Amino acid sequence: MNRLVFPFVVFVLFFLSGCGGSDDEPRDQSPPRLTFEVIGSGSHFPSTVDLPSQDDLEITLVPNSGFSIDNASGCSGTLAGNTFTIPARSTSCSVSFLFTEDSIEDVSQLFVENTFTFDGFTFVYHLYSPPVAQGELYPLVFAAHGTAEGIVAEEGRIDNPHLIDRTGERIGRPLAAGWLQPSIREKYPSYVVAPLIPFGGITEQWYDDNLIRIFDSLIDDLIANHQIDPDRVHLTGHSAGGMMTWTAPFLLPETFASISPKAGWFDRGGEPPQNFPTRNIEDRSEIYEQTAIWSFQHRGDPERTQENLRPIKQLTDVGFDFRIYSEISSDESRLILSQTVAQPLIHIAFELEEPCESACHYMGADIAAREELYYLWTYNQRRLQNDRLRMSLIQRVNERLTLEYEVLEAKENDELLVWQKDQTEQWRLLAANSALENVLETTLLDDTSRPIEFIFQVVDINKRAYVRETFAFE
Repeated sequence: MNRLVFPFVVFVLFFLSGCGGSDDEPRDQSPPRLTFEVIGSGSHFPSTVDLPSQDDLEITLVPNSGFSIDNASGCSGTLAGNTFTIPARSTSCSVSFLFTEDSIEDVSQLFVENTFTFDGFTFVYHLYSPPVAQGELYPLVFAAHGTAEGIVAEEGRIDNPHLIDRTGERIGRPLAAGWLQPSIREKYPSYVVAPLIPFGGITEQWYDDNLIRIFDSLIDDLIANHQIDPDRVHLTGHSAGGMMTWTAPFLLPETFASISPKAGWFDRGGEPPQNFPTRNIEDRSEIYEQTAIWSFQHRGDPERTQENLRPIKQLTDVGFDFRIYSEISSDESRLILSQTVAQPLIHIAFELEEPCESACHYMGADIAAREELYYLWTYNQRRLQNDRLRMSLIQRVNERLTLEYEVLEAKENDELLVWQKDQTEQWRLLAANSALENVLETTLLDDTSRPIEFIFQVVDINKRAYVRETFAFE
């Protein structure tokens, strides 16, 4: 029997080796994948990545408000700032992003209470002053609270509830406090003014023309005594403060680089603001055309839904190019918004439709306070001075565009940027040239048979535009 064992073993081994398959048989053909793990509160763009990639992959990390980037690892990638770079690769791998919550801070302690007297009237305001470098100028953000948060003169209250951020849960309500979140004040250092309207005193509302003139004097006083850039003064407000945000440029057309009304309106149920000559914002549309606007409203706002939406409709009807978003929670919407902020557009509107239960009146302000793109956008706006660009020739010959221009008081690193609108209604950077030059020649985008629209920008060394002109070839 022993002689039979060896042949049997050989036969079994031969049989098993044959059943093991060969290199010619099909293997797993699924494409390589890059998988993401997100820990904490944040997101990344792009949200999906196709492999293989012959180029390095750059992933932008975006922490939600109140969170910071703690760590990013995997796929042999490296983190620099908020960009995670993965070397070109053809095989699957996984990356992990960790966002950690910032410590909660009572930012009201960072404000200093002051008083300002004008024409015999004294009122209270709070001021945050950022750490400053010698010779540098910084933006001024003027944040106007809603009716519910003002001083009641007869009760003598001087508390300032729109500054408080002890829980981090309602940071949208305190418009001024949003700018003092640790990550925001570090990236976008700005002076922040939180005035308190004295209800029951000089006026009952922000939009009184006398009060607006007082605040104009306050702004002048602050610019004179602090390192504030007079071309980067920004105005925001919620509810009644949002109404003041819409109406102040009407009386102060040369003051603000940007305005950001939240749940605000221009008129009160068809009546013009006090001592204003009109209830129609389009009657002075030229003021708002060159003012950067980012409006936050909710279509379900129980306060004044139609009044809140009316300014955007009126300005759109007279030709304003507003990019309007109804929701911003999806990755796709956030990506589109980030592209909008990067383009030369200065008119953005949130007309939100997301569920809000009973908090619709505050939802726009809440979202703005948590949206870092909003702070980035505001921080980079400058008051436009279009008279500094003189165009002596704008000529198109077939697919070639020639410009002859002069930029008054241009500095060494200033640039002229030419943007062209493509077939998808997106603005694409066509050419850039030194603002100290006088001639620019470039080739137009494809499909020049249709009407061609351009935006001419002049930007400083920080890419902040101080000229923005539109032009079109029919």
